[in-house]
Amino acid sequence: GCGDDGRLLGYARLIPPGLKAADAVIGRVVTAPSARRGGAGRALMAEALAQCARLWPAHPITLHAQAHLEPFYGSFGFTPVGEQYMEDGILHQEMRKETRA
Repeated sequence: GCGDDGRLLGYARLIPPGLKAADAVIGRVVTAPSARRGGAGRALMAEALAQCARLWPAHPITLHAQAHLEPFYGSFGFTPVGEQYMEDGILHQEMRKETRA
């Protein structure tokens, strides 16, 4: 979404099931530094999850989180899968959320 000045505040990529994984995938979750700590990240994730539920209601959702953000994604019902790993010099954790459908 964009702020009042038209600048991009946040972005998330939704990837359909069967393209990168059997699950739906939320990728490239980014929040502008100016929008952090104001709830923009939570609003972005809530919208991403709502769209996944609308588009692919029967599919679990996978994401690859920076390890220090595991509690943030955990608050949305995501649980860790496997071991942490390094990507681009940053520790990451694959996480998955089961569907209710």
